[in-house]
Amino acid sequence: MKFLKWLDNFWYHNKWKTIISLFLAVVLFICIFQLATKKNYDACIMYVGAKTGAIPQSIETDIVALIGDEKKTVSFARTTYDPDNNLAAEANMMAQEQLANMLVSPYYIYIMDKEVYEIYKDSPVFTKLEAIYGDAIPDYAYDDSALIYSKTEFAINSESDDAIPDDAVIVLKVKPYMWGKSVAKREERNFQYHKELFKKIVGE
Repeated sequence: MKFLKWLDNFWYHNKWKTIISLFLAVVLFICIFQLATKKNYDACIMYVGAKTGAIPQSIETDIVALIGDEKKTVSFARTTYDPDNNLAAEANMMAQEQLANMLVSPYYIYIMDKEVYEIYKDSPVFTKLEAIYGDAIPDYAYDDSALIYSKTEFAINSESDDAIPDDAVIVLKVKPYMWGKSVAKREERNFQYHKELFKKIVGE
């Protein structure tokens, strides 16, 4: 009885403190769990377009083979986005939210359906081809930031991505600005690694 009385008194005086503390504890636990289980990939590539379901998982294996190190891990994400299909409104909304955070996402190489790229091509998130190739830009450039993906050496030699439209483009994201020297150095390494992978995919 004394315990119940004490508990009732404690709850009366500390109800909101207890609720907030429990909420923060749950959030902290979830964050720690996600950080502990998060897998870090060596290469992060994303296809954004209408035919995500037709791209087999074997494309990751093909990219690892292209890298030339079977110990490397590749995340080839697939984001459904079809601007011309009103039936995909919910999927399009989710894709738009994801692409709005493109600059700070871990993905550096994007393969996009032409219709999707046309929406985002004027945003300052894509590296200019001149910064990658200098004056030796491949002759199948779509514009000053994108190449036609189907013309790349990887697309020609790989059967894993036959579902990607012939007029899709491939782009390299710019390096995001980061506070702190250690984080900035890490992003510089990520950018340079993906820049070289981009050139391997293109084959130029």
